[in-house]
Amino acid sequence: MDMVRNYLSQFTRQQKVLMALMIATFCIAMNYVSRNMGGGGIQLPYNNFSWIAGATFIFFSLVFAVFNKSLKLSKGALFYFLVVALLLLPLAYTNRLFLDVETLRFTGFGAGLLFLVCLYQNKGSSLKSFWLNVLFASTLIQTLWGLLQYYVILEPSVLFYRADLGRPYGVFQQVNDFTSYLALGTMFAIYYGFTSKSLSTLKLSVLAFIVFANFHLGILADADAALAISLVSVLIYLAYFAVTTKRYSLLLIFLSAALIGTLIQRDWVDIRNNTEATAKVASVAAAASEEVSAVQSVSSAETVVEASKNESEQNAGGEASTLGPLGTRATIYPVVVEMIKEKPWMGYGVGSFPKQYLLAQGEYLLDNPGAPGEFHLNHPHNELLYWVVELGMFTVVPFILLLVGWIYGMRKGVIDSKTLLLALPLVLHSLVELPFYHTTVHFLAFLLILFCADKTKGLSIRLPKFSWVIVAPALLFAFVQVQIFLLSTMHALQMFLAFNQTDRQEIKLLTGVNNPAAFKHRFEFELFQWQLQKGLKEGRIAKQELLNYIYWAFSVTQYAPLQSTYENFVDALAIYGNRDAALKYAEEGLLMYPSSDKLKRRVGRLKSGK
Repeated sequence: MDMVRNYLSQFTRQQKVLMALMIATFCIAMNYVSRNMGGGGIQLPYNNFSWIAGATFIFFSLVFAVFNKSLKLSKGALFYFLVVALLLLPLAYTNRLFLDVETLRFTGFGAGLLFLVCLYQNKGSSLKSFWLNVLFASTLIQTLWGLLQYYVILEPSVLFYRADLGRPYGVFQQVNDFTSYLALGTMFAIYYGFTSKSLSTLKLSVLAFIVFANFHLGILADADAALAISLVSVLIYLAYFAVTTKRYSLLLIFLSAALIGTLIQRDWVDIRNNTEATAKVASVAAAASEEVSAVQSVSSAETVVEASKNESEQNAGGEASTLGPLGTRATIYPVVVEMIKEKPWMGYGVGSFPKQYLLAQGEYLLDNPGAPGEFHLNHPHNELLYWVVELGMFTVVPFILLLVGWIYGMRKGVIDSKTLLLALPLVLHSLVELPFYHTTVHFLAFLLILFCADKTKGLSIRLPKFSWVIVAPALLFAFVQVQIFLLSTMHALQMFLAFNQTDRQEIKLLTGVNNPAAFKHRFEFELFQWQLQKGLKEGRIAKQELLNYIYWAFSVTQYAPLQSTYENFVDALAIYGNRDAALKYAEEGLLMYPSSDKLKRRVGRLKSGK
């Protein structure tokens, strides 16, 4: 206890408050997840607790800065702001028609920048070490969670609500996200092994076991992309320490732990009933497929397996095709490259990727009918390609600038190489999937590592003496609004789940949603779908209701096309009597969803005049 008091005595009272909030964000808030409808980390909605805690950290950091009458930054921070400014510059001249659709994406992006600014208000080696320790602790919780999920907790419970899946995934809803976060923990174990001033046999054994356990969990989770990324990241990190420290025996220990963890196959330690586990996974995957069909979403609450590793995917003919090592990326990347060639400089506009990709993929599948297709895609599984497709080739510049800045900073000693390299699993994962959109903690952990690696000179901006009189109330108002939004979003989630449990019949549950902003598309989809189905069931539908649905469906299919929406849209146009428009959109929908039997029949009937 005296040791803890002595340790904490070096920090101010304000710093202790922020330390507690950081622990709350990375070790408490992020470790809770319950049944939900999926969603993205930056875009919400299933990372609400992480954002609630993170927003609280931001609020207190800024309030302390205002009362201290000083805003602290550094040259490194200014460099990152320049990169972000260049990244967003194309918004000034590209198509912004669907910018409102991406409001939450950019809001989360801005919140991340605020988080980075707040970190700079408390620079110091002791505090940076504490931040890194907290981050490492959060990865250790996930390691423990994963081991319990596989070896101990075999049935669902409050904290392990999908333990019956038979695969560990920690708190994450996608096994590759889980594995890449474990890879971060592996990097930390290696970091502490090589940087500890005194490395006892016990401490080394614990760190080596962490490396082993994390790779073992990656095998148990059946992660593919993230497991490969983990190996690459560890090899690069060990090579760095081999060159800088020459401690080859330590390198061999960590490398052996990683390889042993990777080589132990799942079948060797499978303590579950394989048949039963497989049946449960298949059942959950089917539920996930239906859920994703109902609403376009990066991941679903039940996509722990489905989103991470699809064993098969539909091809242009609607048949199952076995995926190769690249999965559907074998189709995604060539299609995206062709899209970039089509509009290299201006891009397709922010928010336009989902539909434009489906159209381009439809043309690609006509020429390559055996290729696997991806029909619920919001992101091309590569962060650089995402920005280039939507905003044009200029967005390559800030990414190159960021890479050059990192290399230059490491060579000049103004960026701590061994700390920055901790982020390798997160960076590499963002080049093959979309972890920053799946989970808040990946995004914030990346920013935290950037801050801790920055050794550039600090800058201090003096604030006006009485600025707190205006700024503090404004910050309080903004903080309250953010928390109300997040809490009401959680209430909206519960209403949606209750609505789903009534087989989407109890419309009062849906109309009782008081904050549909985070679920705007889902809210509108369910409401119009209910009205349309009710009218068709009763054999009559008001002309105005039909028109309302047609207007909505036309609008939403421009930025978030769904197969079911297209099918209902075509039916509504046919009922209304606009057969030409019905045929046009039926053919467009069929190009995007070639396996839709309903659209095939509708095209045939409309062409034959029936």
